[in-house]
Amino acid sequence: MNHINSSSNSNHDGDNRIDAIAGPADLTRPRNPWPRLFLAALAITLLLILFGMCSVKFLSAPDPVVRVPADEVQLDLPRLLPIVSFGADSSGSTYGIWILITSDELFGLISYGESGCHIDWNRIANTFQDPCTNNAYSPHGLAITEDAQRHMHRVKVTYDASILGRYIVDLSTIELSVCLSGATVSCARGPDEIFIEMPNRPIATALN
Repeated sequence: MNHINSSSNSNHDGDNRIDAIAGPADLTRPRNPWPRLFLAALAITLLLILFGMCSVKFLSAPDPVVRVPADEVQLDLPRLLPIVSFGADSSGSTYGIWILITSDELFGLISYGESGCHIDWNRIANTFQDPCTNNAYSPHGLAITEDAQRHMHRVKVTYDASILGRYIVDLSTIELSVCLSGATVSCARGPDEIFIEMPNRPIATALN
């Protein structure tokens, strides 16, 4: 009789040990994690697609109209407006538009030089300078060195007096400079070649 009770107690102790190891069921953990993993992967994929679409739109073509607050441009001092979609030269300088306001004129000059280098502003000489050819241009973009084959190309810039004043840069059209003597670079060789459409790719594709 005592032997039976001992065996029963032994079985009961074993059950307690099993319960202690297993513990109570954790109802907070999902039995099947795959639906949540699938939804997380789907959300990440959608974010990547959205990011890719925004990147392509940002880099593919310039906004046909760029607005610059009037207080960011000074009289007779060129102000560079970098345009990422224009691309960059071999030194990494991004091409853009030089905005210039004078007492009698308002215009924009494309910084893409005939050498393919970014034309910068020389504050000391008060001229634009092509670092690859050393060609110099006046503040109006006119070539002042004999080796230059053209002046600087232009874009249209207008003034909008609304919203505290701003300058509107039209990037839909390029006004090509007229070719100088012996020109082999991209320039206007006649009245019908002065205006061309701004490319939706790096600007070198249109000016090479």
